[in-house]
Amino acid sequence: MAGVTVVEDLDAENLLEHLCLEEEAKEVRGWVAEKTPRPAGLDKRLSSAAKLRGKGNVAYERKEWDAAVWLYLAALHHVDYSLKDSRADKLGDSVVGTAKLQEEVARVCANLAAAFSAKDDAYNAARSAALGLDYAEKCRSVKDDKRALRAKLLYRRGVARSRNAGRPNAGPNDTVEDGLADVKEACRLDESRDRGMREAYRKLKRRADAEPPAYAAGFLKADLPPGVEAVADDDASEAPAAAAPGTYDDDEFDEA
Repeated sequence: MAGVTVVEDLDAENLLEHLCLEEEAKEVRGWVAEKTPRPAGLDKRLSSAAKLRGKGNVAYERKEWDAAVWLYLAALHHVDYSLKDSRADKLGDSVVGTAKLQEEVARVCANLAAAFSAKDDAYNAARSAALGLDYAEKCRSVKDDKRALRAKLLYRRGVARSRNAGRPNAGPNDTVEDGLADVKEACRLDESRDRGMREAYRKLKRRADAEPPAYAAGFLKADLPPGVEAVADDDASEAPAAAAPGTYDDDEFDEA
């Protein structure tokens, strides 16, 4: 039996495509190539990405959301490695270098999540934060588990998920319940006891307590087959009593 030949695309990059349409990614790459070309070498790439991220922060502070998103996407492109470039920069030879790259990707994604959220683009805010969380998990170590960075990303994903709940482009995890779970975990990880995170948790908990239970696949009660409602009611009667709406205690965020 003949073997299967696997052809590697040495030039493929994927980060921009995760957040942009193909044409949008092409525009970002073209702008970067003309205005702020990517340098050779990991350290120089990290430095150039950080500078673009800093410029994006300036735009964000000025409430120039579109400019902030664009600059953050440009920064993301600077840390987007093809297989060919990763071999040229010998990423596989340095655990520390790889971790630095992964952390920078996570930080850029955290900024993108904030900028998309400011534009009321909750869908892409959640996607940006989710991508950042993937990279934050990859660069965790025994000495540094990236607790603060993960908390920030979870908080922003949770807020975005809850905001996008019920919208036409909502994903399967864009619900108040999933958003609440993210923000609760963010509060648990956050050692600074950020008041904004905890206030967001209180608001989401009140909202979750006030909403009727979610039904599978987004069906409305009127769409459910006969008999399903009775089963759901039986299950609910055996469930433990819920806390009073709006109750909140820091003990909820204690380590397990």
